[in-house]
Amino acid sequence: MGLSSEALCRVCSIEPHKYKCPKCFLRYCSLACYKQHKENDCAVQDDIPSGNTQPKPEAAVAANDDLSEDCVKPELLERLGSSADLKALLTNPHLRNVLQEVDEAKDPWSAMKLAMQEPLFTEFADECLSIIDKESLS
Repeated sequence: MGLSSEALCRVCSIEPHKYKCPKCFLRYCSLACYKQHKENDCAVQDDIPSGNTQPKPEAAVAANDDLSEDCVKPELLERLGSSADLKALLTNPHLRNVLQEVDEAKDPWSAMKLAMQEPLFTEFADECLSIIDKESLS
């Protein structure tokens, strides 16, 4: 069974992609393809001024003020990484494949709806929500 065109490197179109460009999120397979992309195609890279590209602290605070109630605060998201139960779920290769498919989907909402039909994915989502809810209530 061959790889879909979405799973292939966007530079060489031969190997499966393994990485994302940090500037424009183009998927590539190797350092050679990244260098070729960086030299030729990375439009976002050209738009970023040289020097410090980190947002100013007041801009970060303003961005956090715009979060809706459906968005999870970054400090709560960081707590997901310390959950032993969540880490145990993530050892399952099928769950990791489902998460990767959602991440790589051209239509993330449709991919999420499809993923929610998978019992393992709903168990993962429920565990994430229980950690977030537990932490936000304390």
